[in-house]
Amino acid sequence: MNIRSKIILSFLSLLVVPLMIVVLSFLVLTTNFFNIPAVDKFVSISSSMDRVTEEFVGNLDRIDNYPYMDGLLRPYYTTYFRRLLFVDQENLIQFDSERKLIGVAFDKVSFFETNSEGNVTVSIDPASLSMMERNVVKGGITYGRLVFLPDIDIKDAYTFFSYLPFAIMAIFVISVVTMILILSKILSDGILNPLKELNHAAEMIASGDLEYEMKYKKDDEIGKFCNEFDRMRLRLKDSLAKQVEFEHSRQQLIASVSHDLKTPLTSIQGYVELLGDDIVEDPETQKQYLDIIRSKSAQLNHLIDDLFTFTKMNLDEFVIELTPMDSRELFDFMLTEKEMDFQERSLELRVDRPIPSVPIEADAPRLHQVLDNLISNAEKFTNTYIHIYTRRTPDFFEWFVEDDGIGIPQEDLSRIFEHFYKVDKSRTYSSRGTGLGLAICKQIVEAHGGTISVRSQLGTGTTFKVKLPILKANSVPASSHGPETEPGLGLDSEPASENPSKSEVNS
Repeated sequence: MNIRSKIILSFLSLLVVPLMIVVLSFLVLTTNFFNIPAVDKFVSISSSMDRVTEEFVGNLDRIDNYPYMDGLLRPYYTTYFRRLLFVDQENLIQFDSERKLIGVAFDKVSFFETNSEGNVTVSIDPASLSMMERNVVKGGITYGRLVFLPDIDIKDAYTFFSYLPFAIMAIFVISVVTMILILSKILSDGILNPLKELNHAAEMIASGDLEYEMKYKKDDEIGKFCNEFDRMRLRLKDSLAKQVEFEHSRQQLIASVSHDLKTPLTSIQGYVELLGDDIVEDPETQKQYLDIIRSKSAQLNHLIDDLFTFTKMNLDEFVIELTPMDSRELFDFMLTEKEMDFQERSLELRVDRPIPSVPIEADAPRLHQVLDNLISNAEKFTNTYIHIYTRRTPDFFEWFVEDDGIGIPQEDLSRIFEHFYKVDKSRTYSSRGTGLGLAICKQIVEAHGGTISVRSQLGTGTTFKVKLPILKANSVPASSHGPETEPGLGLDSEPASENPSKSEVNS
């Protein structure tokens, strides 16, 4: 039930329920009242009085004929009355069923019924007499009034009727007050208390305490608002936790970059000094030193590429230039280069050929960066080989980078594409890195409309799969071609930033 319905129902209840209580109370009271024997008889008096009055008015001109009037009226009034009087407009008694007071002034205060010896037998309450009167009206003229003296005690009836309005009013007031208290409790539990809880929760969040959980869980508007507020709190808590983790990762990145830049630079500096001072004269040793310098330089270049790409992603300046090209030509070019790099290494690089020839839309330098990152990542953890193979599906060109390394724990698989995340936090040589490579790969691949995924088993190895969408035949220009070794391809250079066909990749 929503708030509007609650408020409307509350006001209706405030009016209807007390009225219903009053009506029911009135029915109960009157029912009990009419069960009193004297009152039950009193109820019949009214109809008898009406009958007597009707007969009296019809024979008003015979009022002086006592035998006739007495014979006419006695069957009606003797059932319920001891005595019947007619008082004219001058307050004189013109008819008395006992024929004792005719011509006497009628005084309700001093009027008493007496027996034949003159003793007072009944003292008539004036209020009772006034209630047992009927006006005698004929032809629009009031001639007087009939006064009926009942033979029952009507004190209970008059007491009931005199106090009935006050009783009804009291019941109504009590009902209204009761309903106000009940509705106040309902509105307090359904509206005011949740609002107080929301205010308290907001104060707790403002003070930095994000552990306070909303307790109001009802399925109404306030409940839904409380649930959304609680979800906001959880999102804020999660966001702050990620912010703390991000800041911690940033500090780790600074330390990692400092170490990863200093280590190869120190090695390069040492070997350059040895070669420059002509300390090493053996050609084989010189060649070995030069190979080390080249390897360290490539390592630095790879690290700087990752940092540069990450910085551009954070600044929303990372762009790619998608160009239609042939998958075989592109990957033959990139993999041939990698095969040459691995010729003098202890690790084996296996490449399955032929590579499927399908049209794809790609930014060659960026895909080269993805391949380089995946191979570099596999090289850190593999034992004997890195295996690269490809396949074609109806809609995708897929390529895989497989190693026989130590594998990745299952609990880490869902996070390895996050920025700064590293499975092995130790600072050993084999696990060094910024934790940016796989996150950069994911964003580049998704910018191509593709996906990257991983499967791994501890002690067996890891396989990364990249899926790139195949261009439909009608979307490939006739002049499309694969990569070339000319400068225009720019496999090792950044794409120009002025090209209007670029699509941005936000970090």
